[in-house]
Amino acid sequence: VESPELSREAFDAGSRRREGLSTTLSTMAARTDIIPGVSIPGSLVANLFVKTAPTDDKLSPQGDFEEIIYVLEVRGGTDKNEFGHVSGAVAMSNKIIECQINSAPIYYAWKDHEDVKAILMAPTVAGVVLMAGASLPEFSQGKLDELVAELKAAGKKVGSNMHEAGVQPRYNTLL
Repeated sequence: VESPELSREAFDAGSRRREGLSTTLSTMAARTDIIPGVSIPGSLVANLFVKTAPTDDKLSPQGDFEEIIYVLEVRGGTDKNEFGHVSGAVAMSNKIIECQINSAPIYYAWKDHEDVKAILMAPTVAGVVLMAGASLPEFSQGKLDELVAELKAAGKKVGSNMHEAGVQPRYNTLL
């Protein structure tokens, strides 16, 4: 039987190896093929170009546009489709792209808070559409609320639809 000190040392060594591996994987997994000139950690995006997916679940090609509006999904939960997205998240990004603004859905989880914040605070990011889906645990909701407050304080538009997030309506329907 091992002594508690030896077990703790082995545990700490294993943790350091896992931390190094996860840092290496997140660095290696950066995606530059989604929005031209933008690097997104691979852990924050998934299943955007599945050939067998219906049109509403395949991300449209991006243009050479100056602004970006991200669609923020919360990772996990039972509200996801077979491709891992909240229903309509990829379609929302495609609608934003049609308006000549780059867009992509990205995942939010409290453990990725700083990575997501860094992406959303970039100067080219005009806004964020929140598609949180299901209710979150209190801690996660608090972190997401904190992020939303920081985005708004930085002048980013945040809302539940693309117009609240900065896409101008094509037609003025007010009489």
